[in-house]
Amino acid sequence: MKLLSYFAITALSGLLLTATTWKPETDKAQVNFGIKGPFGMVHGKFSGLKAEIKFSPDDLKGSSIKASIDAKTVNTGISLRNSDLRNKEQWLNTDKYPRISFESDKIEKKDNGYVAVGKLTLKGWWPWLLYLLR
Repeated sequence: MKLLSYFAITALSGLLLTATTWKPETDKAQVNFGIKGPFGMVHGKFSGLKAEIKFSPDDLKGSSIKASIDAKTVNTGISLRNSDLRNKEQWLNTDKYPRISFESDKIEKKDNGYVAVGKLTLKGWWPWLLYLLR
């Protein structure tokens, strides 16, 4: 009986320390953004989020985020701007690059919460982001 109890407690504690998979409520989820443009800040959002989040504060190495959004859902509140963002090669060109994705390399504990560090793929390419963040 002691051996069975020990096994059950060990198995349970192992489950509690491993990352739990979370699925966002995709019908309610949106990704918001703000970017400085020539006429001030432009705010907008995307919908169509697909994500798998594995997270445990006790298992950050086993935690991860994989997420993507439908680029065609970009919405800044101005239809002409939305059309340009969706259709022009200099912006999103959503016919050629339909999804924007993020995949974490690591999740770190910070003073005020957690930060996911990883690769953002926009227009099929991600290294440009590293340049912008330097």
